[in-house]
Amino acid sequence: MNIVESHEGTTSILALEGPLDTASAPSLSARAFALCGEGARTLLLDLAKVPHLTSAGFRSFIAIRRRAAEGSIDLVLCGPNEVVRELFEISGMLGSFRILPDRGAALTAIAGAKSA
Repeated sequence: MNIVESHEGTTSILALEGPLDTASAPSLSARAFALCGEGARTLLLDLAKVPHLTSAGFRSFIAIRRRAAEGSIDLVLCGPNEVVRELFEISGMLGSFRILPDRGAALTAIAGAKSA
């Protein structure tokens, strides 16, 4: 998996490219944890280029959500394909995460939440 990092204001964006599995989940968790300690107010995980994920990927998301909550950091996921979104639904985790259809919608929602 490749992780492309960018920033928009106080939002840190990690665009994930490739499967999120046992081999790649630790790298994602490590980078997300680091960003949580570096002053990000919002962490956006862009899943548009994640073809599938495994239970290791879910564990990574749960650990990131926990770490973000400890730092009062808003965690947003965006862009899951139909297969990935369905896995969230089947696992019962769809309601546990704020998931938006794409990066544009996510950034708009984040900006709206910050101005409210």
